[in-house]
Amino acid sequence: MKCENCGADVVDGARRCEYCDSTVVREERSPIANVPAAGSVTEQSNDRRADVFEAVKRSSAYAQRDSSVRHEKLPGGSGLVMLAPIIFFAVFICVSLVIASGAIGMAGMASSHFGAVGVVPAVMSLVPIGFVALGIFMIIRSFTKYQEYRDSPVCGRAAIITSKRTAVSGGSGDRSASTSYFVTAEYEDGKRHEYAIIDHSLFGRLAEDDAGVLYTRSNYALDFDRVLSL
Repeated sequence: MKCENCGADVVDGARRCEYCDSTVVREERSPIANVPAAGSVTEQSNDRRADVFEAVKRSSAYAQRDSSVRHEKLPGGSGLVMLAPIIFFAVFICVSLVIASGAIGMAGMASSHFGAVGVVPAVMSLVPIGFVALGIFMIIRSFTKYQEYRDSPVCGRAAIITSKRTAVSGGSGDRSASTSYFVTAEYEDGKRHEYAIIDHSLFGRLAEDDAGVLYTRSNYALDFDRVLSL
């Protein structure tokens, strides 16, 4: 502690400066100086978040969330778009079977004319056969997802959009790139969930910090009715 009169160092607890004999004035620290005041930033954020969800739940969009008329307007409601991967892999299997059959046929012909050389086409046929097995696996997986989607109810809930992202697959060699779209929503209980988007136009209509009614089915986002933007 410093003496305010001469600037000399004063022993803590001393009442007078030993150099100039002036009275030492000690600073009194408030016992509540380090206690955050009521209405801190965190509390204000929580209050604002609660107000946002209250505003959404008072809106006409929220009142119509269980309406059959509103549900009929949901894109992808029938789930037919979920059958597209199954159709694709069915075609994939058929093509692979044709290639495998051709390779096996060549192996038989080559064996009759060239003996052991006929083993080469037979070995090559293992590749399309592997593609057939892969296609069957993907069809089973896609059909399981379709059944889960079909058996899940449509759910409309008050939500805040927290983030969006895309995932690009393929695009190497002669393969065309495929882009998948995802959105993450936060609910009133504080939990967050990421959904795949069926209708890609929905991705363009969504913005981070939008608040409204999010319609979902299984792990897919169907539509969103914006009430306000934060």
